[in-house]
Amino acid sequence: MKATLLFIAMFVAGLSFSQDSTGIDPGNSTQVAQQETVVKIYPNPVKDRIYFQTKGENRNFAVSIHDVLGKLVKKENLTTSSIRNGMDVSNLRRGVYLVQIDDGKSSHTQKMIKN
Repeated sequence: MKATLLFIAMFVAGLSFSQDSTGIDPGNSTQVAQQETVVKIYPNPVKDRIYFQTKGENRNFAVSIHDVLGKLVKKENLTTSSIRNGMDVSNLRRGVYLVQIDDGKSSHTQKMIKN
Protein backbone atom coordinates (compact mmCIF):
# COMPACT_ATOMS: atom_id res chain seq x y z
CA MET A 1 0.00 0.00 0.00
CA LYS A 2 2.86 2.34 0.87
CA ALA A 3 4.47 1.77 -2.54
CA THR A 4 1.14 2.38 -4.29
CA LEU A 5 0.72 5.72 -2.53
CA LEU A 6 4.30 6.62 -3.52
CA PHE A 7 3.52 5.77 -7.18
CA ILE A 8 0.42 7.97 -7.09
CA ALA A 9 2.25 10.87 -5.42
CA MET A 10 5.09 10.69 -7.94
CA PHE A 11 2.61 10.42 -10.82
CA VAL A 12 0.85 13.59 -9.66
CA ALA A 13 4.23 15.32 -9.41
CA GLY A 14 5.17 14.10 -12.91
CA LEU A 15 8.13 12.01 -11.75
CA SER A 16 9.22 8.50 -12.69
CA PHE A 17 10.23 5.92 -10.12
CA SER A 18 12.93 3.27 -10.03
CA GLN A 19 14.27 1.01 -7.36
CA ASP A 20 16.72 -1.85 -7.28
CA SER A 21 15.83 -5.43 -6.33
CA THR A 22 16.58 -4.76 -2.65
CA GLY A 23 13.61 -2.42 -2.51
CA ILE A 24 15.86 0.41 -1.39
CA ASP A 25 15.72 3.65 -3.28
CA PRO A 26 19.11 4.00 -5.05
CA GLY A 27 19.20 7.74 -4.40
CA ASN A 28 17.03 10.65 -3.46
CA SER A 29 13.85 11.28 -5.43
CA THR A 30 15.46 13.96 -7.59
CA GLN A 31 18.19 11.59 -8.71
CA VAL A 32 15.71 8.76 -9.27
CA ALA A 33 13.52 10.96 -11.44
CA GLN A 34 16.50 11.85 -13.60
CA GLN A 35 17.70 8.27 -14.16
CA GLU A 36 17.52 6.97 -17.69
CA THR A 37 14.68 4.52 -18.15
CA VAL A 38 15.79 1.04 -19.20
CA VAL A 39 12.38 0.02 -20.58
CA LYS A 40 10.00 2.34 -22.42
CA ILE A 41 6.41 1.66 -23.40
CA TYR A 42 4.89 2.80 -26.68
CA PRO A 43 2.63 4.02 -28.20
CA ASN A 44 1.47 6.37 -25.52
CA PRO A 45 -1.44 7.17 -25.64
CA VAL A 46 -2.40 3.58 -26.45
CA LYS A 47 -5.53 2.09 -27.94
CA ASP A 48 -5.24 -1.73 -27.98
CA ARG A 49 -1.68 -2.93 -27.38
CA ILE A 50 1.44 -1.58 -25.68
CA TYR A 51 4.94 -2.53 -26.73
CA PHE A 52 8.19 -2.44 -24.84
CA GLN A 53 11.48 -0.98 -26.01
CA THR A 54 14.44 -2.27 -24.02
CA LYS A 55 18.03 -1.13 -23.88
CA GLY A 56 20.67 -3.82 -23.94
CA GLU A 57 19.79 -7.48 -23.55
CA ASN A 58 16.22 -8.72 -23.69
CA ARG A 59 14.97 -10.10 -20.40
CA ASN A 60 11.81 -11.45 -18.90
CA PHE A 61 9.52 -8.83 -17.37
CA ALA A 62 6.69 -8.82 -14.86
CA VAL A 63 4.33 -6.05 -15.95
CA SER A 64 1.68 -4.69 -13.56
CA ILE A 65 -0.84 -2.04 -14.56
CA HIS A 66 -2.50 0.04 -11.83
CA ASP A 67 -5.25 2.62 -12.11
CA VAL A 68 -4.65 6.05 -10.57
CA LEU A 69 -6.21 4.87 -7.30
CA GLY A 70 -3.54 2.17 -7.05
CA LYS A 71 -5.79 -0.80 -7.84
CA LEU A 72 -4.08 -3.57 -9.81
CA VAL A 73 -6.06 -3.95 -13.05
CA LYS A 74 -3.76 -6.22 -15.08
CA LYS A 75 -0.64 -8.28 -14.47
CA GLU A 76 1.30 -10.29 -17.01
CA ASN A 77 4.71 -11.95 -17.26
CA LEU A 78 6.42 -11.35 -20.58
CA THR A 79 9.23 -13.55 -21.82
CA THR A 80 11.94 -12.52 -24.22
CA SER A 81 9.96 -13.98 -27.14
CA SER A 82 6.59 -12.46 -26.13
CA ILE A 83 7.96 -8.95 -25.56
CA ARG A 84 7.91 -8.25 -29.31
CA ASN A 85 4.17 -9.09 -29.41
CA GLY A 86 3.44 -6.51 -26.75
CA MET A 87 0.64 -6.61 -24.20
CA ASP A 88 -3.09 -6.42 -24.90
CA VAL A 89 -4.75 -3.52 -23.05
CA SER A 90 -7.90 -3.30 -25.18
CA ASN A 91 -10.09 -4.35 -22.25
CA LEU A 92 -8.96 -1.42 -20.07
CA ARG A 93 -11.21 1.61 -19.79
CA ARG A 94 -10.10 5.00 -21.06
CA GLY A 95 -7.95 6.81 -18.53
CA VAL A 96 -4.54 7.15 -16.96
CA TYR A 97 -2.64 4.14 -15.63
CA LEU A 98 0.70 3.41 -14.00
CA VAL A 99 2.69 0.63 -15.66
CA GLN A 100 5.23 -1.05 -13.37
CA ILE A 101 7.89 -3.09 -15.16
CA ASP A 102 10.07 -5.41 -13.08
CA ASP A 103 12.93 -7.38 -14.62
CA GLY A 104 14.07 -9.03 -11.39
CA LYS A 105 16.95 -6.58 -10.96
CA SER A 106 15.08 -3.29 -10.97
CA SER A 107 11.58 -1.90 -11.17
CA HIS A 108 10.41 1.06 -13.28
CA THR A 109 7.05 2.79 -13.30
CA GLN A 110 5.71 4.85 -16.20
CA LYS A 111 2.48 6.67 -16.88
CA MET A 112 0.25 5.28 -19.65
CA ILE A 113 -2.76 6.97 -21.20
CA LYS A 114 -5.45 4.64 -22.58
CA ASN A 115 -7.70 6.02 -25.36
